Amino acid sequence: MQRNILGSSLLERNPDQLGPRGNFATLMGRSPASYIAFCDQDDISRPDKLACCMTRMLEMESQHGRATPILIYSDMKPGSSDGTILAEAYWKRAGVRPEGASFRNL
Repeated sequence: MQRNILGSSLLERNPDQLGPRGNFATLMGRSPASYIAFCDQDDISRPDKLACCMTRMLEMESQHGRATPILIYSDMKPGSSDGTILAEAYWKRAGVRPEGASFRNL
């Protein structure tokens, strides 16, 4: 594994290609952080996305306790490579029903 400091971020490179699931699992295992947010390299997020997710996380922790695993997820607006918004909600376009989501299928 190669590590480089870029500003306040840490860049890690695996010697082997692990695929998305393997990469995310490896990073989760290496992180000392209490909270982790994932995104793809081509994602463009609203400036308040992490703040909104953290607010929701803290709300859920206050209801269920810090020892309960909690996953926060959100919808997205799919876009083209030139930044054109293709749909206002991915879930609606893809037929996703978040109210029927379970931890296992997420």
